[in-house]
Amino acid sequence: MLQSKSFNYHCRMSRQTIVLCLAIICLLPMINSSVDTKKKESNHMPLEERTEKLIQMSFKRPMIRLNPEKFRTFIGSKQHGQPIRNYTFVVMMTALSPGRQCSVCRSAADEFSIVANSWRYSSLFNPSLFFGFVDYDEGSEIFQQLKINSAPVFLLFGERQMKANTLLMKHADQMDIQRIGFSAETIARWIAEKTSISIRVVRPPNYTASFLLVIFFSLFSIILYVRRNNLDFLGNKTSWSVTALAIVFGMTSGQMWSHIRGPP
Repeated sequence: MLQSKSFNYHCRMSRQTIVLCLAIICLLPMINSSVDTKKKESNHMPLEERTEKLIQMSFKRPMIRLNPEKFRTFIGSKQHGQPIRNYTFVVMMTALSPGRQCSVCRSAADEFSIVANSWRYSSLFNPSLFFGFVDYDEGSEIFQQLKINSAPVFLLFGERQMKANTLLMKHADQMDIQRIGFSAETIARWIAEKTSISIRVVRPPNYTASFLLVIFFSLFSIILYVRRNNLDFLGNKTSWSVTALAIVFGMTSGQMWSHIRGPP
């Protein structure tokens, strides 16, 4: 009788041990997932601190230079995921080194800089929108993470109310520069469509036209002064015809179209 009770007791203990082991095995993935989540959260700077740093950097330079560490901190990475963001980050992926021989990258950077400066020095400036760029020579791993094989590329990383476990190209909006170009006005219009943030583009003054006009009138005045006793050339039909044709051809050329409408 005692042996039977002892046997039953050991059986119950064995079953309880097995159930406990199975429960632990089932809970292990959840525990590991929780630990991984906490690790990822600890890798991200607090939101208030991130926003303050972005404001300080944009005051120094409206177009923030992003290396892999800054990109991970303010936007995210494939390994560490994406933090909560109460701001939108517009990023230009580019290759500005002369050795890369990307002539269009410099033109795109100039236009992007105009938009960034227009926003930074606007009376409507607030920490809801920031501009930055990633140079391939400094952030090739970012290009690899996002699987970007060409430059320039304009990406918009919007606000996030929840953390994400990874960072992929689908998490960003990409501007189709092949279709709409990359002029400052086009970039500002694209941002407005995606975020409802309106940017009034202010281009820096271009004194080239004024300088050429002054040179032209100066030369014309000198010619009139030198030939003040013989102004018959002013009535020469051939000279005026050649001048008129030069103006017409210049105004109807592809260069003038590109200057007005932007390159196709």
